[in-house]
Amino acid sequence: MPTCAALPPSGLVSLPYLHNWDYPSSNLVGLVSEVSSAFGPDPPLYSRRCPRPRDQSDDVAEVYKLVRLQGVVRRREEDEIKRRLREMVEEKERLEQQLQIISTNTDHDVLDSWVRENQVKIPKTLVDDVNVDKCLDAISKQNVRLLMSREQFVQRAATGSKVEGLHRYWKIRLMRSHAGGRL
Repeated sequence: MPTCAALPPSGLVSLPYLHNWDYPSSNLVGLVSEVSSAFGPDPPLYSRRCPRPRDQSDDVAEVYKLVRLQGVVRRREEDEIKRRLREMVEEKERLEQQLQIISTNTDHDVLDSWVRENQVKIPKTLVDDVNVDKCLDAISKQNVRLLMSREQFVQRAATGSKVEGLHRYWKIRLMRSHAGGRL
């Protein structure tokens, strides 16, 4: 920036007419003539330099930089997606194992309780009939086997629906607990 005697680098104009300003004797016409005589031969203004035009190589370098940055971001996104997917698959497998354990334990508990309940319900007469038939011939033994098979079939049919119902109940309850009660 060019320097001027009346204008120091601070930007404060120092003219004797301004420092000795007296209202009735000083006026704007006098100020303008003083300023024009001070700045006329040595004006404090200067023209700005034109900014140099951007080089196209700068633009190309910036484009390549942005493309590399996009590649890095894309790889990070893919890595994050793969990591999250792997976590979800592991959690799904863990939950399936827990469900299998619970359903196995539930089936085992249900069958144990059924055996305890129905062990007492076996009619004494059936046991007596079996003891009597032991003494009889092969046809009688076959009749006893058929009778026992039929009884077993009826018992299984009656309890199979109970077991399936309990199994469904516990499965739904487990799913609700994992879903936070949103089902």
